[in-house]
Amino acid sequence: MHDSMGCLAAKLSNYVLLTERDLAHLALLEREEQTFQRHYEIVAAGEPLKNLYIVKEGWAYSYVDTRDGRRQIVKLHMPGDLIGFESLPSATVACSVRSASTVVLCPFLPEALQMVFSKAERLAAILFAMSCRDQESMVSRLRAIGRMDARERLIQMLLDTINQIRLTDADVKWPFTIPLSQTEIGDYVGLTNVHVSKTLIRLEREGLIARSDGYRLEILNEAAMERIVDYENYHRALDTSWFPEY
Repeated sequence: MHDSMGCLAAKLSNYVLLTERDLAHLALLEREEQTFQRHYEIVAAGEPLKNLYIVKEGWAYSYVDTRDGRRQIVKLHMPGDLIGFESLPSATVACSVRSASTVVLCPFLPEALQMVFSKAERLAAILFAMSCRDQESMVSRLRAIGRMDARERLIQMLLDTINQIRLTDADVKWPFTIPLSQTEIGDYVGLTNVHVSKTLIRLEREGLIARSDGYRLEILNEAAMERIVDYENYHRALDTSWFPEY
């Protein structure tokens, strides 16, 4: 990522050439910063929507609680991600958000999007496209949870994670850190922490991954993992043929 380019701009530049005007608009969204320590409840579901956030550093996740107290993590947020877009239609926070590691977020008011949609039509188009891409990714996750076994679910998650990281860090250094406990991983893929532990051990024995120091992991055979789950990379290039012209 270029030093002068914000995280969101670095992510979007994978899909479309950003003009100086686009970069200026995005820089305004990343003007402020807030730091939250690990496991901090940033927003709670049901609250009025006050801010949207861009992830600058660290990880967070969105989740919902069931009536019986169980938690379902619905999305992981990494540098360059937008948090809160799904809440815009109702102006009420749809999912609680918690930091998975120490995380630096750039908050901005939803009203700031008026500037983007009125003065930067092509930038608005890519933000809309990225929201649609999130829907594609969610469908893939529902398929994994509903139709895949534990081994396949974890493989799918690891492949998605590494491809998401590559959007803002093309040269991922191995091993990389996943700042999620086994319970949090289980809440994301629909497994118990015990099942997650046993499945990670199995993947190690199969020579697909290697782990060290708890949270550090290396993917050893990405191609084999992709074949196992018939992996579809939803972080690939976007069709921009319908975007407005500059």
